[in-house]
Amino acid sequence: MKKLFLLVMASLIASSAALAERLPFPPPAQFDKPYAGKLTVQYVNPAEVNGVCRGGQAAGPFMQACTFVIPDRGECKIIMPKDTGVYSKQYLAALLKHENGHCNGWVH
Repeated sequence: MKKLFLLVMASLIASSAALAERLPFPPPAQFDKPYAGKLTVQYVNPAEVNGVCRGGQAAGPFMQACTFVIPDRGECKIIMPKDTGVYSKQYLAALLKHENGHCNGWVH
C-alpha cells in the first residue's frame, strides 16, 4: 500500500512538475532578504514533501514546499524537495526564495 501511495504521489508530482516550472511568485521586496534568525532547510524526497508539510494529514491542496516559523525562538524551518531532477534547479531556487519570504513574515 505504501508503494502504491508513493507511486501515486510521484505521478502527481511528475504531472505537476510541468505546471510547477512556472516559477513560484517571489516575495515582496520587504520580505526578500536573508532570514535573520536560525534557519534550517530540510530536503526530502519530492514524493514525501506534501506528507511532511501536512504532518501526515492528506487534506488540503498539494504542497511542493512549506515553512514553519517559531517567532519567539527566532527560528524558521523550510521543507524543500531534494534535487532529484523532478524540478529544475531554477525552480528549486525560486521555491526556496519564496519559502524564505515566509520565514521573514510574508503571508499570501
